[in-house]
Amino acid sequence: MKNNMQGDGGGVTFHPVQSHYVMGQYAEAGWDCDPSGRYAAPCNLIDNDPEQANNTSNFYSGIDTVRRTSGNRARVALGTNRVWVTDNLGTSNPNTWRVLPITAVGTFVQWRDGRPGNRRPSTAANMAFGVPPAGFGPVVTVKWVDERTLLALFNAGVIRYSEDPGNPGRWTSTALIGPGVAAPAAPLVVPQATFFTDIAPVPGTNDFYLTTTGQTTNWTPAVPASPTSAAVAAISPVAAADACFYYDNAAGGCRLTGLGQVLPALPPRATSPIDPAYSVTVDPANPSTVYVGTSIGVWTSTKIAGNAHGPWQMFVNGLPESVVQDLHIWQDPAGAATSPRLMRATLQSRGVWEVNLAAAEPARTYVRVHPRDDRRMFPTPMQNPRLRPGAAAEPFFSSPDIVVRPEAPVGTTPSFRGTNIWNGNLRYQLWTFQTAFRWIYPSVIPNGEWSDQMGDLVERHRRLRGIANPGARRIDAALWADVMANALDENGSPGVYRAPWQNAAVPALPGSEIDLMETVVPRRVRNSVWQVYRERSTVDVLLHHRDTRPVAANGAFVVLLWRSGASQNTLLGTDCTNLVPFVRSLTGGAPQPTPPGWNVGLAADGTPLNRLSVDLAARMPRAVSINVDLSGVSTGHRILLLAVVGSTNDVFSAVPTGPVTSVENLVRNWPHAAARVVSVWPRPGNQLFP
Repeated sequence: MKNNMQGDGGGVTFHPVQSHYVMGQYAEAGWDCDPSGRYAAPCNLIDNDPEQANNTSNFYSGIDTVRRTSGNRARVALGTNRVWVTDNLGTSNPNTWRVLPITAVGTFVQWRDGRPGNRRPSTAANMAFGVPPAGFGPVVTVKWVDERTLLALFNAGVIRYSEDPGNPGRWTSTALIGPGVAAPAAPLVVPQATFFTDIAPVPGTNDFYLTTTGQTTNWTPAVPASPTSAAVAAISPVAAADACFYYDNAAGGCRLTGLGQVLPALPPRATSPIDPAYSVTVDPANPSTVYVGTSIGVWTSTKIAGNAHGPWQMFVNGLPESVVQDLHIWQDPAGAATSPRLMRATLQSRGVWEVNLAAAEPARTYVRVHPRDDRRMFPTPMQNPRLRPGAAAEPFFSSPDIVVRPEAPVGTTPSFRGTNIWNGNLRYQLWTFQTAFRWIYPSVIPNGEWSDQMGDLVERHRRLRGIANPGARRIDAALWADVMANALDENGSPGVYRAPWQNAAVPALPGSEIDLMETVVPRRVRNSVWQVYRERSTVDVLLHHRDTRPVAANGAFVVLLWRSGASQNTLLGTDCTNLVPFVRSLTGGAPQPTPPGWNVGLAADGTPLNRLSVDLAARMPRAVSINVDLSGVSTGHRILLLAVVGSTNDVFSAVPTGPVTSVENLVRNWPHAAARVVSVWPRPGNQLFP
């Protein structure tokens, strides 16, 4: 939540229709939204708020959305000590919230605002509306079965809410598991656990999976004595009957799945170790397949005859051994035939991992068309989901994986230009100064942004060097000249414009994704086109690799082609048909000449394959830096930079999924290629390479 969320954070969801709306939990009953201008929260948190205080709401809990079948609408549900739903987020100003009722079986009751009067508590009756009987506890998460059926998981129970199709807004509730629910006949069981952790509806049915901590008691004492005391014996938890249950709606109860007994016994214990389950999801394309995240990884099983389950197997495929806090399966809502089906696992302290369930994927070395491009769908989708529906598409000629900066070391340092710099208004000039200043003060991050730390260092340097106006927190001509003359790299050359991620300790370090994103600043950007100076320059190309096995050092490479012209449209209309066989010929087979009109950026060894000097792993994209001389390009002309990447693990092996008769077709149909257009202008003042 970029604007409203600070500190903690629990459940989060994207609105499935108005996808620029993102809702997330701060903690307990505090739910925020970005953007916030048309948003009203379900609870206006005040001192001693009944839904915020005394653990009435879980500190973290889940949230879920469902797309409506008619109209461009969706519903959002979340829980405190009761269940809240809004179905007009993004379409009403502000949106409205309603609490689902607790009813007698088969009785429908109108949902209602649980906090009339500026979202604050008004009466005891309002605050009690929709709260389940004692013993259920607060809501853990909610999951939509369909647009009129919702499952709410409480700490110790499950309630199903159903809306009357003929009377919108009237709901009935049915307690399926929890206090007061009659125990089913064997072999069905009543789930028992210290608390329930997650729930997953089975598509096309009223069945669901329920995961638990896998234990019915906690350690006693909860924190063992230190040092260990023989007088305070530690009593281990009692294992539950299972860690994952299957609720069979037709039978009216839960069945064991066997997950709680899958681990082999560890002597001297004769039973399976407790492996708490924290998350569960069902494959929407294969509803008989279930995945469960536990304290050690992901397990999978298949539902068989009689709603029994086959053997559980680990599903890791390179996943680190860690607690799996959440699982989610995404597939294209539009139903594209070539869409991946991505299962994402959120690991405790280890990030988010994903695997494609739709098809086995080869090792892939790639570059992106735009920042949200994962090179899994072709032609590359160009809509930005974080913008309003109908917003302009992302440009295909502004790849974030291609950036341009002046070549270093320079022969002559750049001139001080314009007025004094004391904030971020003159961003390029400030960035230029920072690329040099960091060789004196390594804590400086050259991002073209002014900060208090930057001001402190400027003031300190003026005093140390005896520069006029020593207390001034600004960059003037005198300070600029002093820094340009004295900020030298490890070779004694001017440090200005040196790769901002390198220093004396790591002079050849390749850039990372955050380095290119934050520490390479263009002179100006107009209509997604970077403006650069007409001089010797360095093009940094960021390579990505998707595989559990990294590419060895010098095994990943870039072919950089470029051409210039007065017309951007003419450049982008260039027929790229001959580029694919050309770059493939560079790694074997009969050599082919450079396609007409293109220049090739050569590596230090004079070959077109610019190699990455370090390993390339999925978790760490790395950049290759290639020097190109733009000094001969006419002022104001456009330059088309086209990067093609591959590796010994993926030698340009992807087959284009469509024609490559233009730049757009090439980059959107082939994961190895990306483009950026820049325009060139004369540098004022000193020329870096006289």
